[in-house]
Amino acid sequence: HLGRENDVQLVLNVISAQDLKRTLFGGKVHAYALAWIHPHTRVTTHVDMEGDINPTWNTTMTFLVKKRLLHDDNSTII
Repeated sequence: HLGRENDVQLVLNVISAQDLKRTLFGGKVHAYALAWIHPHTRVTTHVDMEGDINPTWNTTMTFLVKKRLLHDDNSTII
């Protein structure tokens, strides 16, 4: 049950990233991904400690959003 009829479940699959830039200090990259719909609805992946500049998460993020956000081109930014 998703709550109100005007709410839908948005599922985002975060798979990987490629060729991330290293910091000025060099060293191994420990990356994570962050997604949000509203400032108060943020989800992060785990930190990939092994992937270096090509991290892999294979993570599903789930958000409960208003249907109108998915149809309004001016307000839908992920």
